Parts: sequence; C-alpha cells; structure tokens
Amino acid sequence: MGERSSLVPFLLVAILVINIFGVYVIVDSNDIMRRELVQLKQKLQDGIVVNANVQNGGETTAYAPEPTVPFANERYSDRDADYGGRRIIQVQAFSGNLNNTVNNDAACSMVWSICTESLATRDLDDQLEWLPQLAEGWKISPDGLEFTFTLRKGVLWQPVTDPITGNRIPATELTSDDFRFYFEVLKNENVHCGPIRSYYEDMKDLKVIDKYTFTVVWNEPYSMAENFTMGLSPLPRHYYQPDKKLSPEDFAREFNESLRNQAFTGVGPYRFDHWDKDRKRIILKRWERYYGLRPHVDTIVLREQKEAEVALIDFEKGLFDVIDIEPSKWHKRTAAPEHPEYYTVTPNPETYQADSVAYDKKKKHGLIESDHKFEKYMTPSSLWRYIGWNMRKDIFKDKEVRIALTHLIDRKRVIDDCFEGLARVQTGPFVPQSGYYNHDIKPWPFDIEEGKRRLEAAGWKDTNGDGWLDKDLDGDGLSDPFKFTISISNNRPVFEKISQIIKNDFAKAGIEVNIKTMEWGPFLEAINDRKFDACILGWVGGLEGDPYQVWHSSQADTPNGSNFVGFKSAEADKLIMKGRKEMDKKKRFLIYRRFHKLLHEEQPYAFLCNPMDLSAMDRRYHNVRFYEVGSDSNLQWVPEAEQKEVP
Repeated sequence: MGERSSLVPFLLVAILVINIFGVYVIVDSNDIMRRELVQLKQKLQDGIVVNANVQNGGETTAYAPEPTVPFANERYSDRDADYGGRRIIQVQAFSGNLNNTVNNDAACSMVWSICTESLATRDLDDQLEWLPQLAEGWKISPDGLEFTFTLRKGVLWQPVTDPITGNRIPATELTSDDFRFYFEVLKNENVHCGPIRSYYEDMKDLKVIDKYTFTVVWNEPYSMAENFTMGLSPLPRHYYQPDKKLSPEDFAREFNESLRNQAFTGVGPYRFDHWDKDRKRIILKRWERYYGLRPHVDTIVLREQKEAEVALIDFEKGLFDVIDIEPSKWHKRTAAPEHPEYYTVTPNPETYQADSVAYDKKKKHGLIESDHKFEKYMTPSSLWRYIGWNMRKDIFKDKEVRIALTHLIDRKRVIDDCFEGLARVQTGPFVPQSGYYNHDIKPWPFDIEEGKRRLEAAGWKDTNGDGWLDKDLDGDGLSDPFKFTISISNNRPVFEKISQIIKNDFAKAGIEVNIKTMEWGPFLEAINDRKFDACILGWVGGLEGDPYQVWHSSQADTPNGSNFVGFKSAEADKLIMKGRKEMDKKKRFLIYRRFHKLLHEEQPYAFLCNPMDLSAMDRRYHNVRFYEVGSDSNLQWVPEAEQKEVP
C-alpha cells in the first residue's frame, strides 16, 4: 500500500496504539514525527506487533524500540513516495560464491552492499560526516586507537535456508559477537581474505564488553582507521560457524569453499530469497523486519547478461530496469533526436549533481514535457583501466621495457575509438578526483620510435631479420622472441577493441601480441594463480584509500592477493607505510602524490584511462539524485500505477 493513502483510518489506529501502550512521546519536530508515524503505520500494515516477541512460523519476531537516533540519510527520502514494484539490474557475471569476505567480484559485492550494512555510513552530501547505521553511537579515544560502539537493539539477521543441512535458520538478533567473529575470520591466516585483511593488519583486538557494546583497538595510529572501523560489517557466526568445535584450519577450509557461500544472510534492507541458476539471476526481497528506513522497491533482481548489445535490447524490452551503457552506444544508439525514447539527464560530468536534482524536482511536479521512456546518466567514475604486466615474467622485469611498452600505446586512440571520447587519460593509481592524484605528471606520450629506442637500449633487437625483436633472456645462447599474450574477460567488448589496438601498434615495434579471451570465472582464476602474461582490468577507488593492498611488496605473494603483477619496491613500501601513519590529510596527500610519481616511473601497469560512468534507467523511477558521495537506490521509488512485476 502506498504512503499516499487516506490518513483517517491510519490516525484512528495510531491513537488506539497510543492508548494501549501509553508511552508514545510527542516530539516537537516534523521530521521526527513523520518518521515515527510512517514506521508505525508500516508495522501495522504488515501485521506486526510493536515491541513484542511473537512466535511466527517457528521464528521469533523481535522489533527494536523506536530508535534514539535518526536513520542514516533519512533527510533525503521523499515523503510522498509509493512503495512496491521491482528493480532488475544487469550484472556481467556470477562467479558462484556470495561470500564477499573471500570473493570481491562485482556481483558478489553488489549482493552484500544491498543485503547488509556497516556500523556507520557517510552522509550522502558530506563525505566528512558519519551517520549511524548498525551502531546507534560511538566514542573515539583521544589518541584515535580505540573505538567503542553501542549497537542498536533488536537488529535481526535475516532468515536463510542452510544449503548444507537444508534447515531453515530463523531470524537471529545481531550482537557484538558477530563483529568479534568477523575479527577472528580476518585474523585467521588460512582464510582467503588477503585483500581485506591487509587493511586490518594493525587492528590489535575487538573486545566484546556486552551483548550490544564492543571496542575496536588499533596497535598504532593509522590514517584510515576511522574509515575502516566505521565501515565494519558483521559476520553471522550462527550461519558460517554452526560447529564451534572446528579448528582454525578446518574452519578456514570450510569457510573458503563452503556450500553456504551459495546463499546469504545479512542485516540490511533486502534479504536473499533465492539463486535461480537456470535463469542466471539472484532474487532479493525487501526485508520487512529491517530495523531502518524502509526502502521503497519490493524486489531487486540481479540478472546476468554478458553481452552488452543483448542487455541493451532487453532493457528496451523492459527486461532490465537499470543497465550500464557501453560508450559505443552512448552517442550512436541512445542519442536524440535519432532515438527520442532516451533522455540525457546529466550531460555534463561537471554539473551532474545539480542537474540530477533539478531534473527530479521537475519530474515530480510533472514539468517534463518529453515523452521519453528511458533516462541516461553520465557521471564521473571511480574506475580506471590499465594493462597489468606480470613482472614474474622475464620480459617485463625491466622498468625501461615497461616504459617503452607504454610509449607504444596510443591512449588517445583508445579513448576516442573504445570509449567514444568519454574518458580521461590516467597516469597513476588513484582516481583523478582524489586528492592523492598527482595532476603535475605528464603521461608518457605515444611514440613508437621512442619505444623502439628504449627497447633497443634494453637489449631487444631483431637479430635474425624476421621482423620481430628478440633477446637471450636466460643465458643459454638462444634468442627468445618478444611475444606475449594479453588475457581478457569476455564480459566487456571494449577489452577486445583495446587489445586489437595494442596488438597492431606493438607489431610495428617488432613485438608479437596474442589475445586470449576467457569466461570471467576462468579468467579470475588465471589472475589469482598468476598464470598470465598481461591482462586488462580496472580498479575502483575512492576519494581516499590505502594503496597497501595493491602495491605493497608483502602483498605480491599473498594467495589471491591484489598485487598479482608482483610489484616489489622498497621505496614504494616506505611511502605506503609513511602515508598510512600520517594523520594530517594535507601531508598524506603529498606523500601519495610522490607515490603516484614513483609508479609513473616504474610502470608496473600501463595506466590507460578513467572512463565516465554511463548508465540508463527506466523513466518510472523517481528520486534518482546524485550527491557528493554518490546516489542511494534505496531512496528511489516508482509510482504505484507504473509498478511492474518480476517476469
């Protein structure tokens, strides 16, 4: 039922509840009153008994009392919004594992971000402001080494069917022990969570004080301690470790590969319903016993579709509600006036925030004259693309060779031909909008002759006159040709285009390049096993972060670690560690800009470009607004008359 139904019966019921409980407090704030009334009405509509324990199908229904602190980012919610409908989202591929602690691919991360939450989150319009989520409050010691949190009471883990036993695990209350369990998992060296563990190496302890209170203790000052502590999410011990008798080794083996990774339980606004593997989709349902601000859409479907062209056709048929648009389709396939069914809401990445808010206001008041069906959004991206050189291979060990290879890459052509001009040249390991990014660095220019000169200086010559460079790499007196294979996944057509440009230009310098296209699963396995020569991939970065996971020497030999190219540099390690411990933000920025310069000079990656985010949504959705730290799909909604069922 939508929120714009008659208020008369609702108020009568509300008055009755007030008389029964006699504890309703009138607060002199319109926003707080609205929140309390909306939540109370929601519970009454759902047939829920407030502040009671009721046996419901063998599960205990427990609700938290009215919160003592507002819900995070509640002020951006639309009080006129309807509830119901669906959102079908395109994903590139499912790897088969939904445990984000040991698997950080995009689809798995999306499930976790939708279905669970952290202690606190950023204010959408102020990246410096933390707002409470699972924690209702916290205290930080003056030295920044201890964070003490008080959890909201009555927050529930969603019910889930255990894939191993087939038993239904009921809703269970979140406690401090679930955060302690996450800490234990991170510290278990046998658990394959190296990329995450690297951020918490200096976390000394997580002390449980009582059921709802715990303290996180750090060994020493760490520039990102607040970020990673506030961002802590719990792990359900009752789901992943029902047998507490397992040794750490046996537990890790089970945790890494368990069938339980085929399902999921969280504490967020949506719950895992089922994985329809025949139709390659995961169904997520709104969690009606969620403690926080109720999201508007009933059902979210993550549906796999690797082919961008097929996904776009399906989107236009109504089989997707949200998709990413390939750059090649942004201008040619979806541009007006040739395609009036599309409307570009944010045509300028410099003004996308104001443009999205202004458009949504007009849309809400019926002031949009266009009769388009779909809306397009172009926004700055936190993604950057690169070619990674496996430096365990002899041909890539010399930095002069790696610089030469970058000279052979026509990045302007890559941007123009592969990204339709909708990208910026990338020179280092941070997103351009970050304070860490060194904008003083000039990219290595595309210059085949300079590349050939550097290669010759490094000993690569055509000694037999066959047109290909060669060199005796292993001292056996035999020349080894300069040839290698670029491995790419088949879920991004743009990778094939980039590879072909590189193949053709490298051939002009006497280097033979082969292209190996793989399914996402085998591709990821090859990267993790270090069984590749070169690869094309991308990283997503924030405005701040910690380069330790990707670039520190200690991570080069970590199983499934992110430093899969094997970069090792004592100077880089010093800068990384110095930046980690520098609490002054301006000084930290300078340190990481020096680190950026060092990587530019080492070229462990050939840094390519920072493409724009290009997406499209069905026009039905309202409150699609972008803020300083992004957008929140939980705040989006569809008018009741326009809502659709899941096909």
